[in-house]
Amino acid sequence: MKRVANWSAREFVKSRKEFKGNNTWGTWNFNNTRFTVYSYGNHHPLFIYDTATDAWFENGTRVSRTTSKHRSQLHPQCDTHVLSTVDMCIVELFGAVGLIDKELV
Repeated sequence: MKRVANWSAREFVKSRKEFKGNNTWGTWNFNNTRFTVYSYGNHHPLFIYDTATDAWFENGTRVSRTTSKHRSQLHPQCDTHVLSTVDMCIVELFGAVGLIDKELV
């Protein structure tokens, strides 16, 4: 995994290349269907790219000033679907289709 400064990691996010920043990182899941960008831990995915829907999802839950800074530094600069942390974790585990299943329950 390439080590980069957070201020220069946006290009890695936009091109969906794995990276390790300062308390941030981006990585593909085990079957390369979702690329997730994290801030401070797996419990707070900042951005997720879902290959099945060709869409970016963004965590809209405000946590701290530094996480907000990570969000602005790493934003893929395209349209995103803003979700809660809980819904981001669903997308992380099951993809966007997981949100549909959640609504049907």
